[in-house]
Amino acid sequence: MLVSRNYQLLLVAAFALLLKAYDPVLSPVIGALDPWGWVVQTRQYLAAGQLDLFFAKTGYPPTFLYMIASVASLGIDAYDVIRYLPIVSSLSVIPIYLLMNEIFESRGVAVTTALLTVTSRWHFMRGSIGTPEGLSHTLLAFTLYYLLRSLKTDRWTYRAYAAILMTVTILFYHFTLVILAVFIVLLPILGRFGERKRDLQVLGVVVAPAVLLSGVLWYFWVLGPIVQTYFTATFPGYQAQRGVSLSGLVYALGYSIGKLGAVSLSTLGYTMVILAFLGLAGLVVFGRPVKEMKREIRFLVAYLVALGLLAFTLEMTYNVTGMAGTGITRLYVFSYVTMPVAAFASGALARAPKVLQRFLTQSFEVVRSRRFSKAIPVVITILVCIANMSGINYYKAWSGKGIGFLESHYYVKFLTDEEYYGLAYVRDNAPKNSIVLTVGVEEGILTHHATVSRRTMVSIRDLVDDGRFVLANVTIMYPELVSDQRQGRIGSDGQGADIYFISGVRKVSSESATGNEPPPPKKTMMEQLLVNKFLASKGCEQVYRNDQVSVLRLPSVSIEYVRA
Repeated sequence: MLVSRNYQLLLVAAFALLLKAYDPVLSPVIGALDPWGWVVQTRQYLAAGQLDLFFAKTGYPPTFLYMIASVASLGIDAYDVIRYLPIVSSLSVIPIYLLMNEIFESRGVAVTTALLTVTSRWHFMRGSIGTPEGLSHTLLAFTLYYLLRSLKTDRWTYRAYAAILMTVTILFYHFTLVILAVFIVLLPILGRFGERKRDLQVLGVVVAPAVLLSGVLWYFWVLGPIVQTYFTATFPGYQAQRGVSLSGLVYALGYSIGKLGAVSLSTLGYTMVILAFLGLAGLVVFGRPVKEMKREIRFLVAYLVALGLLAFTLEMTYNVTGMAGTGITRLYVFSYVTMPVAAFASGALARAPKVLQRFLTQSFEVVRSRRFSKAIPVVITILVCIANMSGINYYKAWSGKGIGFLESHYYVKFLTDEEYYGLAYVRDNAPKNSIVLTVGVEEGILTHHATVSRRTMVSIRDLVDDGRFVLANVTIMYPELVSDQRQGRIGSDGQGADIYFISGVRKVSSESATGNEPPPPKKTMMEQLLVNKFLASKGCEQVYRNDQVSVLRLPSVSIEYVRA
């Protein structure tokens, strides 16, 4: 097939490393929204030296934060740790390879599965952000590998490895707990490795320590937030039938099947549809009754069925109760579905030459060539990977503004690179008590400004210039990310504190960035008015400039606040 020796695994791992390193190396801006919160939480934890055990702000166990804080305590900024962390997720090719080689007993199928998985859209996206989920794919694959080994052999070493890795996986990311719970229930039903009693004993030896080690901590850490997040949170504006009735259940059942069927294909995107059809072909290839299937294949089928049941159950629950999360559920679950689907797709590719020869050998003499037969899966794999890579880009692959392997910003960026460099200049050169003025930045994005600059940011929403003073409604964002709405009086003829002004920033908001309308101009009329006024003030100097952003130092400007 595509590979036949282990050194090819190193090539796939190197390729995955290059893909994951592309964005963090070439751009200093963290693209996704969630990692910004982890930067703030880590800084607050390091500053305070203590952490709320309930951790209600995120709903995650603090294990991930402890890890980031440990690295940051060595002198590395938490922002940089989170920024480069996705590179580590490229290691997921190793446990995927080990697991698939154990299941299919084919290094070619194993390494092709790893390649198709790490280039697939949802797996790539969710593993390319600095959150616990980025590590969960690697940890979960290792857990499944050692769990399979413990079922196949009678070695306690594998059972210990499986129990330890299962515990770590659960404590790093909450969603893996639900995945493992459904999978462990289904595995004895769909996949038998020995006598059922022996299989249950092996699973019990692995699961019991994981439950004991992580269950107590989970109860204190995140039980409340998890319940709030997945079972009681309502989605504003989402209208669905509430209450349980026979007609309502029938309606929700049909609606859920449709949503996870045809509608989910558009959610997955065209590249995952290709992979899904190949995976379906692989299931047909191995499509004997479950009892006649190879036991390792049953293991993989049980995992895939568990993910499918989990997606359907959550979808059904949301549609019956009117709760939130339908799109998010598919997004999370599908990132884990990619691996088993890619595995069956690789199995189908391994048998592609025989299938094609059977149908085409009488019409095309060339397919009888051995070289041609070997080239078939290679060509198909390359084409699928190219399609996958073009779909890596979540936003631009849909908008038609580029293809993923040339421009792989898979999330909308809330800051531009030029904006980041201007804020970084303030961070590195301005006194700690400095105030940084800007214009028209919404409160949510202002938190990113404060996170990068570590200075008090003041966003001017509107103003009135009476000649001597500027009276403005402002949003203040402190370095601790505490915001306040006030009215400010800005004067330019006195001796103020250390005040800076960032001019020419392209304001990117979550609304404008995801729409089709053009971005706002670099300078609004209000911003230009302030620039002219500040340039005319005494001692004003431009201390930094790039293609988009200018930073002015305003030694004679002062600002006073009154409550709005």
